[in-house]
Amino acid sequence: MFPTFSLSFPIRRVNIQLAYRTDIARPSYWNLRSNVLYANKYTYETGNPLLKPTLTQNVTLGATYRWMQLTAGYNRIKNQVINVTSLYDEENPTILCLCLWPMLRLMIRSLPD
Repeated sequence: MFPTFSLSFPIRRVNIQLAYRTDIARPSYWNLRSNVLYANKYTYETGNPLLKPTLTQNVTLGATYRWMQLTAGYNRIKNQVINVTSLYDEENPTILCLCLWPMLRLMIRSLPD
């Protein structure tokens, strides 16, 4: 359970809105897998069992006057999961590794030949 807060109040003819929201997105089992998937002889893919949940915090401030509206917002994302493509071997740059940042590079380089 994460907090959500919303406040709206008028100041003369201007209506002010303030909102705060927190969300969580947990990594899927597919992203957490530790085995390696060999898509073809040039592409290997794996997950990262050390991934943490992604936490997002949103703050929004808005003002409305007649037909005009002004909105400003700020998002903070912690532990965001992104897909990264890196070289499997520095000597053979034609082989790529599709992986999840940040710990996967160590797992791929430890694979047996």
